[in-house]
Amino acid sequence: MLRAVVLLGFVGAVLAGTGKSNAADKHPFGIDDYSALHSARAVAVSPDGKTILYNVSTDGTKGATKHEWRLIDWNGENSHKLELPERFEPRGFTRDGALYGTYEVEKLGQLAIVPLAAAKPTIIMALPNGARGATISPDGRRFALLADSRAKDPLEGVHTVVENDQTSLYVVGADGIGGAWWCPDLNVITDIAWSKDSAEIAVMTQTPKIGFHELHSFVNVCSAKGSRRLAEIPDGTSGIAWSDDGKEIVFAATTTPTLTPEHVWTVPVTGGPPVDRTPQLEGTATTVTADPRGTVWVEMHKGVITEADTFRRGKLETMYRWPGGVLEGLPVFPAFSASPDVLAFSVDDPQHTTNVAVGIHSREKMSVPGVTARRTGR
Repeated sequence: MLRAVVLLGFVGAVLAGTGKSNAADKHPFGIDDYSALHSARAVAVSPDGKTILYNVSTDGTKGATKHEWRLIDWNGENSHKLELPERFEPRGFTRDGALYGTYEVEKLGQLAIVPLAAAKPTIIMALPNGARGATISPDGRRFALLADSRAKDPLEGVHTVVENDQTSLYVVGADGIGGAWWCPDLNVITDIAWSKDSAEIAVMTQTPKIGFHELHSFVNVCSAKGSRRLAEIPDGTSGIAWSDDGKEIVFAATTTPTLTPEHVWTVPVTGGPPVDRTPQLEGTATTVTADPRGTVWVEMHKGVITEADTFRRGKLETMYRWPGGVLEGLPVFPAFSASPDVLAFSVDDPQHTTNVAVGIHSREKMSVPGVTARRTGR
């Protein structure tokens, strides 16, 4: 069943203001026109489901791409710019509504929590080699960070060592206390996903780039007690998620030597051979993720069309599509189990730069002032 996606009027107004023209000043599209274009992408949804964090970017005429971080109500009202530290890039909300993301410190990205209330301090959780990503647990109590656990090289500024990169798993409390390296034997990690009860983490690892002729991937489950290997895949993979009943690990993989993920696969949490759950798939499943309620989302490409599908009880179902355009990746949603079911998408089409839309999912009666919902059909 395809569901509706509604363009948020506030973002439409922001972007439309950058490209006004009339019949008298029409001209071939040039570099100056491109430099003036703005695009907006959904980043996260607040714990109460009422607010969307999004990023407005523009290339401009010189220098790096300019970014502006904004909040907006889910109904398209009250858009406002956030005044954030210059080197902070928000990725999501904490359980109490602060923002967490990457803060550059001495040329390394570190996990930071920046409160929206001005009177509260910023918390930075620094690791010797920085952090490459952070995923908050569904109960909001801990972060899982991907980082290099090796000691910092004191001579890195004067020599270059050609060696395999390492990515390990560091888990720390949301207050910055009680951090530890989980499952140190897993040190070439590509994807992770918290279980719904926040007790375990599904971890995808792969063979290192140096010293191996073929790429293999490995499905693992990690906790504070150690790791369990569930299966080996003789190819590359993309994304990882727990099934809605918690009995399987879901990921995108392939049966061909191209190494490009294209089907949805699962492995039992008890271990066993991986199974292609979409052997007759007409399209390409490029990656997967799951929301805190256990819905597995699959990014599906069918020619030039991109859809957001769900995978439940072994069945793949098309859920969202942008009429006349594409969805840029999977939806974002509140990160916590107790949060409402609200989805935000990044969409674009031949007439518009990337914009933000909301999915009519649990809120079938939602309406955005001045915007008509466009419902797609089979």
